[in-house]
Amino acid sequence: MMYNRKFIFKAPSIHNPYYFGRKDYIVKINHQTSKAKEKVRLNFLSPGEYEFDDISLITVPKKDVLARLKERKENSMKQIQYEGNHFRGVYHAKKDQILCVTIPYSKGWKATVNGNRTKIYKANGMFMGIIMKKGTQSVKLDYETPGLKIGAWISLVAWIGLGIYGLYFEKYRKNLLNQR
Repeated sequence: MMYNRKFIFKAPSIHNPYYFGRKDYIVKINHQTSKAKEKVRLNFLSPGEYEFDDISLITVPKKDVLARLKERKENSMKQIQYEGNHFRGVYHAKKDQILCVTIPYSKGWKATVNGNRTKIYKANGMFMGIIMKKGTQSVKLDYETPGLKIGAWISLVAWIGLGIYGLYFEKYRKNLLNQR
């Protein structure tokens, strides 16, 4: 089946600020359920030659999508609180599974589940994933810019060193003026 909706496929480019090394893409196209033939048009933002190893077109019935969305909603985090770089929520897992948090994965994030530190994995190519045990659990995510504390300490030491150097230089200058 082909689709009559026009969409833009943004081909990867190392010059694109959103490029992150992916080579495989899934593009969602909202389509009308009709029996007529429909077309898909690919528009590329950068000129050049493009090569495809494989192109697949998969259709999913709307009722299946709605059922999956309902299931996802039932298995979502509840009581979400957000303050600055901190997120909290309650998650109920019907079985051991991975909670995919749709915040981009970054090394600055730390996670705790029921107060215990837990590892964050890369999920779905770019998001954060946390392994959850069966049951209801409290999840907390905190972000701190990597290197921020060490950078602050280095800056503090540099300012103290500059202050000491300034005092020493002033004392040295006064000594030179007094010797004249």
